[in-house]
Amino acid sequence: MRADESNEEKLLRMLAADPMLFPFEWDRETGRIEFVGLREEEYEQASFLDERALGPTTVRGIVPFELVHALELSTTKPCNFIFHVSHCGSTLLSRLLGLHAGVFSLREPRVLRTFYSQKPFDIHWLFGLLSRTFRADQMALIKATSYCNAFASDWLACLGESKAVLLTISLRPFLASVLDGALVDIQSHKDERWQRLKALQVVEGQQIETLSTGQLAAMSWLCEMLTLEALAERFEDRCLRVRFDMLLKEPSAMLDSIALFLGLAAPLPLWAQHPIWDQYAKRPGVFYNSEMRSLLLEQAERAFEEEINEGVRWIEALDHPRVSKLLLRLQAEG
Repeated sequence: MRADESNEEKLLRMLAADPMLFPFEWDRETGRIEFVGLREEEYEQASFLDERALGPTTVRGIVPFELVHALELSTTKPCNFIFHVSHCGSTLLSRLLGLHAGVFSLREPRVLRTFYSQKPFDIHWLFGLLSRTFRADQMALIKATSYCNAFASDWLACLGESKAVLLTISLRPFLASVLDGALVDIQSHKDERWQRLKALQVVEGQQIETLSTGQLAAMSWLCEMLTLEALAERFEDRCLRVRFDMLLKEPSAMLDSIALFLGLAAPLPLWAQHPIWDQYAKRPGVFYNSEMRSLLLEQAERAFEEEINEGVRWIEALDHPRVSKLLLRLQAEG
């Protein structure tokens, strides 16, 4: 630090240097941004870059956007994305790809959950911050929260060099996972997802209040699946569809293909041999593997058979070309 360097100059220099200062929340109404201090190992450990990544000693500070809006990130590289339907192994995929020396994985940044701006300047500025890495040979890989899919098209349209891995899962295992776990995401975002389906004219003549729990979960899956389908169609060369069941079945081949798509340099990690496969991705260190997952899914499918069937029947009864096209493609893929 220069002796005559002001606090403002120091802040801008630190922001431009690396991701140590992480944009945690951007309140656009008050024009303030909160930054938190995160070390590289804290990024690696975090399953969610929200309150759960913070500790009692985490440094936090709020600054006016006016103070940092002119920040020049001269070394900014394009970031890449993982968009997903939730409950489909996205945290595991993020951690696996993060094994590559050229990947800096960020999982579900809190700031993106309330970032509704469609202004190109705002998009370039925020993702310029999120694209910072600790090493020059790294590229940021951002796993967004599932309902951020609604904004993905705007983001990719502005970020012309960015690519996206679109991770999905079949309907029945999705329903079993959701119904056997927390329904917070399904309940808290049901209205927004319903409006997206209404905009596609998929649920004309129906009322969300009539849907059962299983049907609401199926509606969530359908909304995010159709959103990712539209994304893949619009940005065909910049999106790669990945089915989680195929990732489990052929991990090395699938991860090699994803690495090729993202332009990751050799040598590639020995993906299938890493102990992460025997851990619960959201809570590293807790034993969990594909066999346990299959057992738990089988138990959940039996326990929630009626709700799962209700959800499946609701989707199959929808008379819309987009839904029919999606179901036919999934059926063809097996």
